[in-house]
Amino acid sequence: MKKLLIITIVLLGMSMGANAQAIFSGSTSHSSYSSYFLSNTSGSPRACGNNSNGQLGDGTKTDRSMPVRVSGLSGVTAISAGESHCLFLKKDSSVWSCGSNEDGQLGDGTDTDRLTPVKLSGLTGIIAI
Repeated sequence: MKKLLIITIVLLGMSMGANAQAIFSGSTSHSSYSSYFLSNTSGSPRACGNNSNGQLGDGTKTDRSMPVRVSGLSGVTAISAGESHCLFLKKDSSVWSCGSNEDGQLGDGTDTDRLTPVKLSGLTGIIAI
């Protein structure tokens, strides 16, 4: 875990610039380690690490050692990472989610894993995730 966190900090400083936010997600098993990055200037999230359930949102289940762009999202203001899934809050207060959905944690009304972010319906005025 320490090695991955150090790599995350280096990547943040080198490729995301000073106006960036980093979110680290981990659990007691190595299967859930993923990192998420959000540039304050573009609002386009990037992610790297474990992707066994599509939690990086790049349309694959391929683990990534370098940050990749989360498919189809811009204008993101906040990211919340859970165990093998991720939520994104956009400027328009919409919430998007991707990754493992075995217990319905993505909030899209299904138990289907999502490899790219899907917009959640029925939410309005969301200000934090």
